Amino acid sequence: MENVSKTGGGIAPSAILAVIGGAFMLAGGIFTLSMLSLWNQQMGMTMYGLGGSMMMGGSSGWGMMTPGGTGLMWWAVGVMSAISVGAGAVSIAGGLAIHRKPESAGIWGIGILIASIVGLVSMSGFFVGPILGIIGGILAMAKR
Repeated sequence: MENVSKTGGGIAPSAILAVIGGAFMLAGGIFTLSMLSLWNQQMGMTMYGLGGSMMMGGSSGWGMMTPGGTGLMWWAVGVMSAISVGAGAVSIAGGLAIHRKPESAGIWGIGILIASIVGLVSMSGFFVGPILGIIGGILAMAKR
């Protein structure tokens, strides 16, 4: 059980784990979104500069690398990364709230736990972030 009060001068371990885990989720989501953006810009420049190659679709438009063929994949990666950014933000906010008001740790622990599980499912945040967030959420909920 976590037993750190605000007057004790220490920071609750659940708050530390939630903030660090949230930072990893946030960084992983932003990194993935930035790489996706760079990849799309690069593909756009080469896609229309090559003309009619077989890999780029040629005249039929059904090649392996056409924007229409992979658009759903890019959209899914973007959505999953955005979910990771949101989950990381919730985890960081929850960790800071636990630090400021330790008596509300149980409620914030539930939020951190849910956000970390969502971050784990979104497969971003280097997997370490959601795991740290899950541990921090469990510690916060165990605090009485």
